Amino acid sequence: PNDYSQWGNLGTAYRWAPGGSAKAAMAFRRAVELGENRLLVTPKAHRVRANLAEYYAKLGQREKALARVEEIPPAVRSTYA
Repeated sequence: PNDYSQWGNLGTAYRWAPGGSAKAAMAFRRAVELGENRLLVTPKAHRVRANLAEYYAKLGQREKALARVEEIPPAVRSTYA
């Protein structure tokens, strides 16, 4: 229940389910909350930043998504391409 990535996966599944957009948004908001808390403990967790960028984007929060991407060093960012 406290794994940000599982909430993100749930949000993705709900996005594809008919009528699941409200549930998807709820799951992505929870994933963001947990992921942001995770960064407080492990601030160099670039995978968390990349996932948060995805969740913010799926919530329509473009600026927050781009900000999280920009926080990832370019050398590390290229490994996610």
